[in-house]
Amino acid sequence: MRSFEQHIKDKRRKEKIEKIFNHHVNGDSFFQCSSYVWKTVIFKNYNKVKRKEMNIEQLILLMQKEGIQFTQHPSLITYPIIDFIKYIAKTCNETIEIESRNSLSRPKIKKVR
Repeated sequence: MRSFEQHIKDKRRKEKIEKIFNHHVNGDSFFQCSSYVWKTVIFKNYNKVKRKEMNIEQLILLMQKEGIQFTQHPSLITYPIIDFIKYIAKTCNETIEIESRNSLSRPKIKKVR
């Protein structure tokens, strides 16, 4: 009985991850790689963003270090990243505050539920 419950739990988890990675994000063409590559970097660092250990700009720098290139200026890359993070939070029924630091302005905090 225990293994059956674990099997169902694993199956639902895989379905949720598949749903997250198959979600279309506006601005997907801003990345010069497959959507799976850049979404994987964001997905792996989602909890750090949620715990405010990492902001969007740090995530963009990490993506550049991973070899992901952009077709647009990094300031425009924040929009599809934020949309994808919001979608992860929505799919997981979580609340997240996204902090984005712009060198010309004060920190912007967006709360998503």
